[in-house]
Amino acid sequence: SWIIEGQYNYPINDNISITPGIYAIFNPNNTRDTGDNTIVVGVLRTVFRF
Repeated sequence: SWIIEGQYNYPINDNISITPGIYAIFNPNNTRDTGDNTIVVGVLRTVFRF
């Protein structure tokens, strides 16, 4: 399996930031079959600092 991750932090203000990201998993079953699909997952993380 190969995993690639990408994300970027967008600060909204001093206390709030939003981080969108994407994960791609290639060959998730770890086999040599060419029928394996790539899994792509999108995420959105929000951070509140107190």
